[in-house]
Amino acid sequence: MEFKCAERAENVSKKLEEAVSQLNEENYRLQRRDAEIIRFVLVFSLEKREYVEWKAFRSV
Repeated sequence: MEFKCAERAENVSKKLEEAVSQLNEENYRLQRRDAEIIRFVLVFSLEKREYVEWKAFRSV
C-alpha cells in the first residue's frame, strides 16, 4: 500500500502514477512468493481534505 499527498488538484494524476511506479520499481515482496499480492495506492488532496484517487493492481 502506498499513500501520496497532492497539494493541488492538477498534481493528483501525477502523484497516482508516481506511487504506482514506486510500487512496481521497489521490490516489495512478501515471504510467500506463491501468494497473490494486490497493491493499493491512495492519493490525498490537501485542497479537498479527502482521498481523491485510488488504484488497486496485482503484482508483476
